[in-house]
Amino acid sequence: MPPNNRVCYMTEATLMRRSGAESLQTLEALELRGSERAGRILRLEGLDTLRALRSLDVASNALTSLTPLAQLPMLTTLDASGNQLASLEGLQHLCGTLRDLDLTANAIAQLPGWLGGMRRLEWLGLAHNRLAELSEFGACLRPLPQLARLGIAGNPLAALPQARLFVVNCCRGLHQIDERPVGIEDVREAAARFDATRADELAAEIASCRSELAEARAHASAETRAKEKAEQRANAEASGRQRAVKHAAELEGRLAASDRRLEATIAELREARGLLAHVRQHGYQKLMAQAEQGAGFSAVAVAREEDVLDTTLRIAIHPADALEHALDEHAARGAHDGALEQTWGTGTARKAENEADGPASGEAAHDGAHDGPASGEAAPRRSS
Repeated sequence: MPPNNRVCYMTEATLMRRSGAESLQTLEALELRGSERAGRILRLEGLDTLRALRSLDVASNALTSLTPLAQLPMLTTLDASGNQLASLEGLQHLCGTLRDLDLTANAIAQLPGWLGGMRRLEWLGLAHNRLAELSEFGACLRPLPQLARLGIAGNPLAALPQARLFVVNCCRGLHQIDERPVGIEDVREAAARFDATRADELAAEIASCRSELAEARAHASAETRAKEKAEQRANAEASGRQRAVKHAAELEGRLAASDRRLEATIAELREARGLLAHVRQHGYQKLMAQAEQGAGFSAVAVAREEDVLDTTLRIAIHPADALEHALDEHAARGAHDGALEQTWGTGTARKAENEADGPASGEAAHDGAHDGPASGEAAPRRSS
């Protein structure tokens, strides 16, 4: 509402002054049209005392709701044009009484279904609103048998082709639409263009389209569910692949670690083998040298040490096979080692005896050399 307009409140004094009546209880007509001089009403108030009111003019105000009109059970004429109404809420309580309803120049975009219950309605002004759905508009007007005058100019639906004929066909009792009367030619043309057969065909087509739409929606819903299941399976497979890749990576890591440990073990075995061969070579040479010098070492002991070193190396490289082979060799070699020990002991004893007899024989030989002539002389005596 423009700021220059004065606000008017519906007090009892205002109603008395504006109506000129001595009593509000018996008042049948009330004019509260808004103006710059009289002011503009924002809300309908104080209507509970107007029980006998039949005609109400609240045009050109700033009303946004008609709900308080439910308190006027005798109301037959209502002019609420030029307000800021967006709906007809509140008028459903007046379906049995209203005959003239002017809602021109408001902000109504949709008509309620209960509008068809106003069976006594003769004049309906809906011009210059925001009505755009012609089919819904016709469905609301069709049940109004007494409707004679209708205003629809200035709405989006009024610009649609054949809108006037469509309304005429919906409301066969109309005498006037906007400022133009409805003649017999309009009724005939509307009937020819929008006859019952064609309407039945259109209804059948609409039903078929709705059925197809329902089937399409069901099919789309089934496809959506199938797609969701496929996505779930794909997600499960992707998760399984991820787990498999992770497990493979873990196995590769473990295999790489095992390879590194194996390489380290092989390197250690090779180093131990080389060291063992070095020790065996030098130990064998040392033992042989000590044996030759008479240090009490025997060839059997040296051979045994060499076999122990070889067996240790085989066990380190091939544990099970080498151990079994070593046990078999040890069992087979027991008696042979005893014989070798005895033989070697006998040879050593003889060598020791020879070394012990060696100096005496030398001395005897040396004395013989010096006693050569005497021996020669003595020889003949032993001969004789």
